[in-house]
Amino acid sequence: MKKSLQRQLSIGLGIAIICMGLLAGLAAFFLSLNEAQEYQDASLQQIAALVPPQVWQNAYRYDQRHVDIDPDARIVVEPLCLSNCGKLDTPLQLPPQLSQGFHTVAVKDQDWRVFVRRLGPDKALAVAQSTDLRSD
Repeated sequence: MKKSLQRQLSIGLGIAIICMGLLAGLAAFFLSLNEAQEYQDASLQQIAALVPPQVWQNAYRYDQRHVDIDPDARIVVEPLCLSNCGKLDTPLQLPPQLSQGFHTVAVKDQDWRVFVRRLGPDKALAVAQSTDLRSD
């Protein structure tokens, strides 16, 4: 069988185009995923910056029955109990020794992405979002 040079070049070029398209698609996906994760982290950081420090310790001392909980956009804001804070009924009960910055913490068999903002040695605020929700 005799193959023409034009046919061989067309097949080779077609395969090269398909491979490059797949590589470009994968690169775009992973870059977009990384960008989305950075955006979500920035949202947690901005929320922590917007909560005034004077409200941190009293955040969960009021009745929680009337709090609007939207499971599709749930972000939990809670103070970290460092010293002399009594029993706070916070939803996550995060460990108080978390350092400032981002963490991924397992709470009640679920992973949470947490940003901790500290203001002094005895005041800290955690802003958390479920990693399942972030992945969706």
